[in-house]
Amino acid sequence: MKMSEIREKTDAELSQKLEEGRKELFNLRLRKVTDVIEDPTRLRAIRVETARIQTVLKERKLGQKRKPAAAAAPVPAAKT
Repeated sequence: MKMSEIREKTDAELSQKLEEGRKELFNLRLRKVTDVIEDPTRLRAIRVETARIQTVLKERKLGQKRKPAAAAAPVPAAKT
């Protein structure tokens, strides 16, 4: 799920999605130890998605808005 899609959801939807992701991650880790999982890249995808959701929830809690990438990094001045 992209960040723009995550930002469009409500806090309740994000909390529910986060809980589902944590449960799925737990189940995949358990299956990884006891059996072979079909798609091992799914572990990373779930971790990334839950981290993105947590980031958006934390930003909302703190009342911050994310700056666009171009505005976030200042351009260094040229030496003359």
